[in-house]
Amino acid sequence: MKHIALLSTLVLSSSLLAQELPQTSPRGQVAQTVGLTKLSIDYGRPSMNGRKIFGGLVPFGEIWRTGANECTSITFDGPVQFGYTQVPAGTYALFVVPSEKSSTVILNKDAKQWGAYAYKAENDVAKEPANHEECGSTEVFTISFGAFKQDAARLDLSWEKTRISIWIAAPSDAQAKKNIAEALAKPDASAGAYSECAEFYLARGLDKAQALAWAKKSVEMKKMYWNNFTLANALHATGSTKEAIVVANESATLAEADGDKGAAEAYRKQAAAWTTTAK
Repeated sequence: MKHIALLSTLVLSSSLLAQELPQTSPRGQVAQTVGLTKLSIDYGRPSMNGRKIFGGLVPFGEIWRTGANECTSITFDGPVQFGYTQVPAGTYALFVVPSEKSSTVILNKDAKQWGAYAYKAENDVAKEPANHEECGSTEVFTISFGAFKQDAARLDLSWEKTRISIWIAAPSDAQAKKNIAEALAKPDASAGAYSECAEFYLARGLDKAQALAWAKKSVEMKKMYWNNFTLANALHATGSTKEAIVVANESATLAEADGDKGAAEAYRKQAAAWTTTAK
């Protein structure tokens, strides 16, 4: 009977260990596209629970797993600039060494380690300084993307009343140009495609003459109020402001005929602004 009881206890214990139980620090995920590159993060989210965090639970001067349990991982599906360091596409462990007024943020090639117990500095691919900023009290450790600019996003690590931030850039102009060349080389490239490519070049301050050529091609294929206004913008960008004003007002008339009063108003407003600056 004792053997049977022992066996039953072992089976029960094994069964309990096999169950999926809620974690004290649940896993969280965050993703963001920067330029044409996708950034994905998986991390454990511990709570303060009344504890002092930086300089307490997370000691100054020691490597921190940037969360709880398994190390935090960050994946780039294309090359990025992490702070000032060029980093290839891949998945990395994200570590932090905090101090009282600043931190060092680290990317490490070993993304499968438990916490930072097996951390080896020789596997680091980036080691960047990051300043602290005071933020509103954050009970649960949170990783987010808090600000954006062209082809770049600010990665924020927030806990207690401290936010640690670092910029990640993923320049996309070269890939975008390649995508444009491939798209416009197709025999079925549409008027919309030519207009969209012209708009991209104008927005990025790229080859304005090329943008004008594409805008003209789009209107020649099929004139619509929105691609005609792209042509107006391209004309203005290349110095033909008087012609741009005429085309913008024409775009407004086309928009009204198509029932888009909002676009018509915006186009006439832009034409008026160009008229003022041209005087």
